[in-house]
Amino acid sequence: MPGAFSAEYSALNPNYPALTGWGSWSLEACMPANLTKSPWRATRKRQDFVEELYLNISLDAADGIYGSITPQERGGLFKISLAATAGYFELPNYMNDQRPGKLLDGGPIEACGSDCYSQSLSADPDA
Repeated sequence: MPGAFSAEYSALNPNYPALTGWGSWSLEACMPANLTKSPWRATRKRQDFVEELYLNISLDAADGIYGSITPQERGGLFKISLAATAGYFELPNYMNDQRPGKLLDGGPIEACGSDCYSQSLSADPDA
């Protein structure tokens, strides 16, 4: 996929199992998304993201020095998902008992009552 992240690292160590218990290894990492464009947008609305990272790890280990090596310790394919949310919320202060406010669906202007000071000197990007 254009713009995706991919990396491969490996080492061939045929003599190491006898010395250390570890031999050759490889690591492949992939993020299947177009990483040339940021998912963040210039908006005051709430933004939800899910990013995925795949790792393929292989270890050539010998039994002995550190005990028996299980198949899981020899590696495998792993999928890591990260969910993140960006948005506005009220910072902890003396008026809210030092607790952060909930994450807003819109910007601070929509959540502000008549007692609020202006939140911005520029136009709202979502207008």
